[in-house]
Amino acid sequence: MLCGCGLLGVGLWLRFAHGGYSSLLSNYQGLSVDGLCITAGVIAAVIAFFGCCGACFQNRCLLMTYFSCVAFAFLLELIVMVLCFIFKIELGETLVSELNAGVRQHYNRSNSLAVTWDHIQQEFDCCGVQSYKDWYSISAWPDESIVPDSCCLPWVKNTTGKQRVLRAVCPVRSQ
Repeated sequence: MLCGCGLLGVGLWLRFAHGGYSSLLSNYQGLSVDGLCITAGVIAAVIAFFGCCGACFQNRCLLMTYFSCVAFAFLLELIVMVLCFIFKIELGETLVSELNAGVRQHYNRSNSLAVTWDHIQQEFDCCGVQSYKDWYSISAWPDESIVPDSCCLPWVKNTTGKQRVLRAVCPVRSQ
């Protein structure tokens, strides 16, 4: 029960403190970390409630329901783990592809998405998904090969061309 409530709390904290991160993958917003934590927390708390009630009242039906839910959750986790291991390269490539598509098509269209990308680049000390060239010729500046100011180190902001000092590449790898 405590783990379920803990997961729920972490999920809610992620949702309210870092809610913009889920908008980075617009096609997969249902699979955001905060949403998965909230869902897993609620499910774990409900399953634990069955177990607590079954043990407290010595009710065989509730205990069997608890056992069945725990066994099903374990099998589901095992299947997801195996599938993630088998398709890890494809998952990485899809992640990089979706992040690049978001950069190309949606940066500066939604102010919150631009703020989220800028925050990520400053927080993780990086520029782009795979390199600074991810920012070249995006829909926000289609005819220019420039990067946003969040790619630049703080002491050289508002400079142009070769004077820019870029951050390192963001830590997202396809392999």
